[in-house]
Amino acid sequence: MFPAHAFTCFPQDRKSGRSTLHMAAEEANIELLRLFLDQPSYFSVINTKRKTALHMASTLQGRLAQVDAVRLLMRRGADPSTKNLENEQPAQLVPEGPLGEQLRDASGLASYQYWTRLEERS
Repeated sequence: MFPAHAFTCFPQDRKSGRSTLHMAAEEANIELLRLFLDQPSYFSVINTKRKTALHMASTLQGRLAQVDAVRLLMRRGADPSTKNLENEQPAQLVPEGPLGEQLRDASGLASYQYWTRLEERS
């Protein structure tokens, strides 16, 4: 195991702005996510498309650990209201189908999206 100070969540890829936190989220790597999230809060780290780690984890297709990754990010304070360059929130990026429904239910993204829609109508 590497010491926590050996890692940084700041951008590693200068072109895309993807950080190690983004990369861990893209892979739904729970162990690395926990390691990075134990450091000072990096939820505001965004890539060049203004995507957070929660955006990345929400878009995964068919990953068994996706629900756990999104749930972990939400429990640790990820902001589900953050919009990317396409003006999309993480809940809007969740794939359709049974896994998507499970993800929305388990993570609380569905209830967040529901309350956001109600506020927009008022």
